[in-house]
Amino acid sequence: MLAHNVLQHFRCFVTRLFFISGGVTSNTISPVESEKQVSAGNRVTLSCRYTGSDMWLYWYRQYPSSKLDNLLYIYTDGDMRGSPPPGFSAKVQSNIVNLEISSTAVSDSALYYCALNAL
Repeated sequence: MLAHNVLQHFRCFVTRLFFISGGVTSNTISPVESEKQVSAGNRVTLSCRYTGSDMWLYWYRQYPSSKLDNLLYIYTDGDMRGSPPPGFSAKVQSNIVNLEISSTAVSDSALYYCALNAL
């Protein structure tokens, strides 16, 4: 039996939301890397860098010709909410929010978006 080593492509895009309260305050979020390729069964971490504090950070996934699916959201203090798919988790540290897939599958090939909502 032949073993196939399939590569997945992960693209990380960003939705930027800007908020103004009182003076001019702007919070931003952007991907650390725009694309990653890994073999099936490997761990992958997608990362976005953000500015600001006291906000919710969101991860979305989009398959071709499909709507955005909210994977999870996490507060800057690390409090995670939502129902991430099995094997998906998130972590916040040093103004970076990471989305980790513990063991990739071909079905994980998609566009992944990070976004923020400042309070």
